[in-house]
Amino acid sequence: VGEFAAREIEPRARAIDQQGVDFKEGRVVLPPALLQNIEGLKRLGVMAVNLPREVGGFNFPLTVGTALTEILSRACTNTLLLHSFYQAPAVMVLRFGGPEQIERWVRPLASGEISGAIAMTEPDAGSDLGALSTRAEPDGDGFRLTGSKQFITNGCGDVCVVLARSEAGSKGLQGLSLFVVPRVLEGKDNYRVARPEKKFVIRGSATCELAFDGSRAELLGPAGAGFKEILTFMNDARLVVGVQGLGIAEAALQAARIYAGRRVQMGRPIARHELLADLLFDMEVEVAALRALIYRTTALYDRVMGLTRPGAGARAAERRAARGGRR
Repeated sequence: VGEFAAREIEPRARAIDQQGVDFKEGRVVLPPALLQNIEGLKRLGVMAVNLPREVGGFNFPLTVGTALTEILSRACTNTLLLHSFYQAPAVMVLRFGGPEQIERWVRPLASGEISGAIAMTEPDAGSDLGALSTRAEPDGDGFRLTGSKQFITNGCGDVCVVLARSEAGSKGLQGLSLFVVPRVLEGKDNYRVARPEKKFVIRGSATCELAFDGSRAELLGPAGAGFKEILTFMNDARLVVGVQGLGIAEAALQAARIYAGRRVQMGRPIARHELLADLLFDMEVEVAALRALIYRTTALYDRVMGLTRPGAGARAAERRAARGGRR
């Protein structure tokens, strides 16, 4: 992945950000160079490195996936964000979905056949999820969603995990549930993707407004457990955003080093002038500190997941017994 990022992803990064996302005939059009990057990552088979093998992943710990994320962020943040929204919706369905949902949604996401989004933010409910108003009403074997979402990364994807109010009369964080909502059903749009936001940075990543008007949806996990479930995504997303910052910081550090080594003033590169040398050293220290914090976090995450997964206690007891009871 590092070689591919250096050879193909990084050289396309500027063009992707300059071109940005287009909107033609009611459809979001992503930059062709961005899609080239994703196709290359599909060929490498790294669309879902942290998912279990049983659903098409590599079964790597989060720490390995984080290293891949850092590489992509350093090369092209637009590519990182689109790549993330193949695995992120798959993780949510894997955590809370039933076997049929896992088979129907996780495998295509893991292979890169489809991409997705996770929608919770609304025009009047940003950080205040208790003000959320998108509602879900039972309809036969499923539900119908009505409402809108805003600032949804890759909202133009093929499937969306949506947080909505499923219990009539509920208030605050009670009565919320998660739903899986396909963008297209029977050849017709199931919900409307409005024109993507016009941004000053990360312009190749589509940030969309979504409109649900009786959109067909299926419940993901137990009814009423939506707030607890969406917290798991929020924790994962915070970590990814930290890694995104790390990749950008590393790219900035390397660019500064190269420039300071080439720019000559008063007979020597400015990197050898004391003030600039101190600035470069401060940058290096901050990047190293951020990297240490992130990988310490992922190591703890992996350890907790290993200790709490089903059967972990029995396997640990077997290992202790094989060592004669020694810890």
